Amino acid sequence: LSAQISITADDMPAVGDTFRASLAISAEGVDYTTPGEDMIWDFQALGNLGQEVDTFVSVSSTPFLYQLVFVYPLVSNMAKPASDIDFIPGLNIEESYEFYKLTDESFSNRGFATSFNELPIPLKYDEPDYLFRFPMEYGDIDSSESSFSVGLPGLGFYSTERKRVNHVDSWGTIETPYGSFETIRV
Repeated sequence: LSAQISITADDMPAVGDTFRASLAISAEGVDYTTPGEDMIWDFQALGNLGQEVDTFVSVSSTPFLYQLVFVYPLVSNMAKPASDIDFIPGLNIEESYEFYKLTDESFSNRGFATSFNELPIPLKYDEPDYLFRFPMEYGDIDSSESSFSVGLPGLGFYSTERKRVNHVDSWGTIETPYGSFETIRV
């Protein structure tokens, strides 16, 4: 007998966790678009071009002004450093973080903060961007809408509006060069 798995808060990142994502050469020949039950997605033949590592840190390890906006644990309980942008002359974007909140009910993105030419700019979503709601099981559908905006003196205006729709449309086993794993597809 086979049965679907259920994803809960215990399956999500915690402060101190690191996650590796392998960059693949091609998924050619693998049907990963057909939804269904008890699927097998065979990615064992994928070649690895390299890996990226995501690290989750405590909100208290971020710059102090960011901590004031993403107050632990009310607004956020973890952060993930983001890459600095240094390829645009005269524009220094550094000390960037995405802020998240994990509860037994959900995993949500609460906003973003960065230092723009040494000026700290925390950008909190008006409503959380719900990445996942728990327990997550086959057939679940949910959505969320979130936005933020800020004027950048002498440069312009930056805003983000998101509508996220999650649909768990499949469950089964994913086979990779690193092993086989029970999974659901969102």
